[in-house]
Amino acid sequence: PIGFGEQPRLAPFVELSSRRDAWLATGVLVAGSALVVSPLWAAVALVPAAVVVGRRVPRLLALSAVAVAGALGVLVASRQWRERYMPNAAWPGFFEDLHLVGVFVVVLLAAGCLHDDRTR
Repeated sequence: PIGFGEQPRLAPFVELSSRRDAWLATGVLVAGSALVVSPLWAAVALVPAAVVVGRRVPRLLALSAVAVAGALGVLVASRQWRERYMPNAAWPGFFEDLHLVGVFVVVLLAAGCLHDDRTR
């Protein structure tokens, strides 16, 4: 709780967490990628998992999810601008190659939200 006269502060986004939280987030990331996306994507997930375990900052996974989702949005918009796809029921099919990356973004976000932010 905030005492009398104290101003509230925003918590730092990339504060260190416990090793347990870092390992939990990376376990969810790698296992979730293997189960929801594909085993090959579990191997891809080992890269951000190693960074999170080494730095002990699970929130980087959520930040990565936002960055990758933004990049996917830019890619879809640029393809649409260049190819001028017709707006019909077949439109999502033009971006089928981006589907697995989008599912990986969901797994990244889920793993990044497991951070225990209670005051220690």
